Amino acid sequence: MTSFSRRLLDFYLLAALLGSILFLVHSGLQVWSPQGAIDFHSYWFSGHFVRQGNDPYVAYFSRSQPALPVYYVDGVVHREGPISVPGLSVTPANTAPIVLLLSAFSFLSWLPAKLLWSLFNVGLMLLIPWLVISLLPGKLPWRYTLVIVLTYYCLQGTRVSIWVGQTTLLTFALMLSSLRASLRKPLLSGLSLGIALSKYSLSLPVALFYLYARKYKILFISLFVQLAALLILSGLTGTMPYDIGASYVKMVFHHNTLPGIHFRSLFAQPTWLYYGLLVSGTLLIGLVIANQYHLHRHKDSTYNIHIFVILSLWTLLVGYHRAYDTTLVIFFLSLIIYGLNQPDLWHLTPRQRNLLIGFLSLFILIMAAPFSIVTLFLPLAYGPFWQQIINYAMTLALMIALFVSIWLLSRVTSGVVPER
Repeated sequence: MTSFSRRLLDFYLLAALLGSILFLVHSGLQVWSPQGAIDFHSYWFSGHFVRQGNDPYVAYFSRSQPALPVYYVDGVVHREGPISVPGLSVTPANTAPIVLLLSAFSFLSWLPAKLLWSLFNVGLMLLIPWLVISLLPGKLPWRYTLVIVLTYYCLQGTRVSIWVGQTTLLTFALMLSSLRASLRKPLLSGLSLGIALSKYSLSLPVALFYLYARKYKILFISLFVQLAALLILSGLTGTMPYDIGASYVKMVFHHNTLPGIHFRSLFAQPTWLYYGLLVSGTLLIGLVIANQYHLHRHKDSTYNIHIFVILSLWTLLVGYHRAYDTTLVIFFLSLIIYGLNQPDLWHLTPRQRNLLIGFLSLFILIMAAPFSIVTLFLPLAYGPFWQQIINYAMTLALMIALFVSIWLLSRVTSGVVPER
């Protein structure tokens, strides 16, 4: 590394550190606002039905309210009016394991419940990038380690997950726990994945990766966890397991038409072009995975991380996702930064290396682009327009990142020698 490159990297680290602090403070203010923890509210609210022996999914579709009065362990008693906070989400989008776990927060009144959940999410945010780095095939110089960590703290997905109170960070931490334990502790790995599958749209790449790596025992355990939680919820609420499963399907169709950063959001209505690109893209990914499986490369950690990055990016594009789910791109960022520090990994020419660094820089800018802070300086009417631009930019950046990941995997497998 030249002295100029080192100074440039140090400047980025300083900027990222200041940005991390600014974004964390802003997220805290957002949590404290009336709209703070808007998504967590759905699980807090659903917990009241579980406490009272009612199905939270049926309650959502029937627009029911919990029976009054409701007593909380912090001394608050809710005797009249609706329990739900006006304007906040009441959709229990995750499956039974997380719904049951987060129902514990319903024993607290709303304000302490959302503050406690937010603090828990901040702790997960601080931990997650270090867990990702621990999964890399080798060590990185400390400057590049800090690049990954501080960049993760600056991502829009990370900070939005905190202030909307999403289950993204919990799911992500469980996914990482499963991956770390998969080699020696299949029971712990399966248990972690089983809970993480509650947010199946985010955790799907781990399940697909285990299929590729033939870790069927872990998959079986994870599915057993999901089934056990469904049966527990069925017993607590008196709802038939089949009916809970039917509610899951309703939730999938309910969310699939919503806007976000997934591939579907680029189209006003699904067309033959959309379905054609979706099918052809899935076939391409399938061929890449099948080729690796055929070559028996699935036991090599270097190939494995490429495969997992490809699966992560594709599932972000295929399923319903909003900006908070883009925390998964830390895998792509980590792979690129790790690979750039391994000259023999991809055999890049100087021009290819510079282009890759340029794309990585642009990718980080797009994924870290602010939304709520920008609306403080723009007229309120421009807010939705700005958010739409960011969503489109994220979708296109994810698509390019997917093709870059496939290309980099081909560089590893083909052993291309750089041009002189």
